Amino acid sequence: MKKLLALLFTMAMLCSFAITASASDFNFYGSLRFQTFSDDVSKEATGAGVSDQDTKWGTLGTSRLGAKIKLSDKITGMFELGVGDENLTVRLFFGEYNFGAGKILIGQSGHPMGESFSSRVGMDDSGLLKYGVFYGGLVEMIKLTFGGFQLYFIEPNINADNDAWLDADTKLPQFAASYDLKYENFTFDITGAYQSYEVENHNNNTSFDVNSYLIRTGLKGEFGPLMLGATFGWGENTSQIGSSAIARPAAYTSDTENTIDSMGYTFVGAYKATDNLRFEAGYGYIKSEINAIGAEDDACSYYLQAGITIAPGFVVTPEIGRVDYKSKQGIDEGDMTYFGAKWQIDF
Repeated sequence: MKKLLALLFTMAMLCSFAITASASDFNFYGSLRFQTFSDDVSKEATGAGVSDQDTKWGTLGTSRLGAKIKLSDKITGMFELGVGDENLTVRLFFGEYNFGAGKILIGQSGHPMGESFSSRVGMDDSGLLKYGVFYGGLVEMIKLTFGGFQLYFIEPNINADNDAWLDADTKLPQFAASYDLKYENFTFDITGAYQSYEVENHNNNTSFDVNSYLIRTGLKGEFGPLMLGATFGWGENTSQIGSSAIARPAAYTSDTENTIDSMGYTFVGAYKATDNLRFEAGYGYIKSEINAIGAEDDACSYYLQAGITIAPGFVVTPEIGRVDYKSKQGIDEGDMTYFGAKWQIDF
């Protein structure tokens, strides 16, 4: 009932925008994404000593409603709402000004580290996030674009312990830059991000810096119906930048900098057999090490899918995949296998 009321309210607002903003060009769109999957988690991975099997059946949080807006040749904007099982969230909300030599974007948009060639639909329509892709999420930013070069000033992400005597102080935003280059059938990109903040320990009147950086490269080749793509990323304290790391310290309790080293890579291949049938396979790997204690953790994930176009705008994607959590300190962390399909209607 809550979701129905929220949807009705949202649609009323959209209609109001469309009526009152006659001077702007509104292009509305939507994407309904529904999952029907079965997850089988081994007893080592559950942490409870017994295996677990779950059915995932419902609307995915990656479903969305939005609009692209054009006020003039210089001013454009976009908003997009995520429609989950229980609530609505703001995914994208930004405006952009084209000043001739470049463009400036202000608002909430995607972190440049999230670029991936994977279309994995299992595990909540997540691509290979957390398994080789250092996803930075949807964040508040100011972005400057000059052709293939982009410069980002991003809201700082604080991942400090919640103890009352620890206080994180930020003085600057997170910085990121990326460059895209296209040549014939190939696309190459490189992205870097950096952030630093200070943590004060009021319990013993000490402080230390948490410095983070992340570098990512990607290469994609398209050869008729065949696409091949690969990414590689590495960095330190990547969870502070906003990405998910496999291993991390429980808390910052000493003067420690550059605590975690992380490395990840992905490989994806896709083949379009016909206009209505597309196959894809992918593999991702991530590894992290806590320098202070020498502890390592790694995991990998792989999948195989077939995208079947039932009608223009209606795609069903059966998929089978697996996550191998490998072992940590010689202890088997188990695995998870899933199979099912995603049903997507774009309108």
